[in-house]
Amino acid sequence: MNNKLILEKLSFQVEPFDIIMSDRFTFSLLTTTAILIISACQKEKLLGEYYLSNDDKLTVPYSVGDSIRFVTNEHDTIDLLCHLRYSEVSREYISYNKYYTYERDVTKINTDEYYLSCQLSTIGMYPSMKLHWSDLDNHRGLVNFNLPLIPNNLKYGQYIVQEMFVRNTLYHNVFVDSTAWRSGPEIDNELKTFYYSIEFGIIKLEFENGDFWEIDSTSYIQRVI
Repeated sequence: MNNKLILEKLSFQVEPFDIIMSDRFTFSLLTTTAILIISACQKEKLLGEYYLSNDDKLTVPYSVGDSIRFVTNEHDTIDLLCHLRYSEVSREYISYNKYYTYERDVTKINTDEYYLSCQLSTIGMYPSMKLHWSDLDNHRGLVNFNLPLIPNNLKYGQYIVQEMFVRNTLYHNVFVDSTAWRSGPEIDNELKTFYYSIEFGIIKLEFENGDFWEIDSTSYIQRVI
């Protein structure tokens, strides 16, 4: 077999291989380009960062180890302990690739039977404070105040009492919310109204059936600010 014939056969055998490799390279290039385009389109975008101020955090006077005693209208005492307070920063997505960061400051106060919590948060891009109460029978009460906690920032159903006596102790600038969201097996046992002081925290709770809890100031361990 002469050299010319051999070269012709080699040329015939190599040409389809070159075509296949060329097609694979083109496909790989197109795939890579598509991935880069999709990745660019889906790149996450930070819209803003919203944090609680030091003044916001001072709205809640509790710290870990504080004990708070309430006395009921039937003269029973309920001792609660602040066992947890922490802050964390999280993301809130408003679309699949757009988000903002917000901060939460959570305080938990409870006994084996009752649970209270105060949650400061900038979710929604505006600072707020949620107060939550519940018991073992799944009775609940929840209110939400805007921050800063000042008279001009109150919502419908909220108001401020300049002076208020609770168990013979005078408190100033008590913020009241009587529109508590509530749920439970018996609506009469649901929490109706929160009374809140920036200096002392929750000072009174009122229920739908007329029962109430009042803070015993002599047993309250106040945090040193």
